[in-house]
Amino acid sequence: LGGAFIFLLLVVLGSWLWGRRHGPVVWPDRPVGVPAWLDAAVGLEELIRAGSLARGEGSRFLDGLAHLARRYTAGRYGVAAAEMTGREIVRACRALGYPLGPVRALAGLIDEADRRRYDPEPPLPAWCREQALGFYEQVQASRVLPRHSPVAPQQVLAAEKAWASVARELDPTGRLRADQNRG
Repeated sequence: LGGAFIFLLLVVLGSWLWGRRHGPVVWPDRPVGVPAWLDAAVGLEELIRAGSLARGEGSRFLDGLAHLARRYTAGRYGVAAAEMTGREIVRACRALGYPLGPVRALAGLIDEADRRRYDPEPPLPAWCREQALGFYEQVQASRVLPRHSPVAPQQVLAAEKAWASVARELDPTGRLRADQNRG
């Protein structure tokens, strides 16, 4: 018993001396990423203002929406969504341990936009607007304000203005704005 005590004392003394000699462990600093919704808000506003829906160019609108949804998914979940199908996005997010409900909704939107934008018959602008509204609602459900990340206040303000503009454009009844005020 005395030998075990002496051995334990020597181990503790040795680790203390080793720590003093080599100093504390210094972990590399990793910057906190910018929330993905900031880019999505501005991108969705630009997509709507481009006017492809007003001109009846549903395929062009869906092309932009699918690109924007992939970019958002990549930024939000840290997967290479720009080069993935919806099924691959779900598989990658499952492997990383994310809850799959929101991921499946975004992946479904991406797959449906991909399928419909290449149909011989162009999608109706009303259907495209519904898809944009679905994307808006998915982003709104996981939107996080950048309190602890290095985001310029001007960027946050521009994103907030774009987000409000998109809400007005997609839902003139005001239902979306009322939902925003609850969060």
